[in-house]
Amino acid sequence: GNGLAPLAVRGPNTGTITSIRGDVSSQFISSLLISSAVKEGDTDIALTTPLRSRPYVDITREMMRRFGAEFQETADGFRVPGGQRYRPQD
Repeated sequence: GNGLAPLAVRGPNTGTITSIRGDVSSQFISSLLISSAVKEGDTDIALTTPLRSRPYVDITREMMRRFGAEFQETADGFRVPGGQRYRPQD
């Protein structure tokens, strides 16, 4: 590989459903979870393979919760409610 993320982002994130392998780096999954919370609409993230890095996704969940955002687990991945805001912390 070239050390770059296997995706390109152009324009606003307006999608409502995305699929990603669960055995890739948890950084890709975490970035989708974190960024999807501030979109206007809800986002469903479907994992196409079993989640390998659950502890890191759990850390992402706790960080998001501390800053005022959340997501839910679904049968095949995650659902992130849109329209959330992150609250600054001291």
